[in-house]
Amino acid sequence: MIGLLLVYLKKLGGKTESLIQHIVRKAPSKESGMTMFIGTVMGTAIQTLNEDLGHEITELVSKLLKSISDLSREEKDMLADFLERSFAT
Repeated sequence: MIGLLLVYLKKLGGKTESLIQHIVRKAPSKESGMTMFIGTVMGTAIQTLNEDLGHEITELVSKLLKSISDLSREEKDMLADFLERSFAT
């Protein structure tokens, strides 16, 4: 799911991409950075989706956030590092 959000963010490009990256990098923790990334990208994407698809995506994002909260600290750090490295490309 994070990979799909990254692809969508790259598609947006420009100022939106750089602002979201900046928000994530300035987050007080890696976990809150991931949460902010998911929320801001989804908030941007939902504006272009129809209502039915928006509800389905919302359910998937809710499951993703729950899954992230269930990860160990080491797993969260690895996922956050993946997100950060993907910004560099």
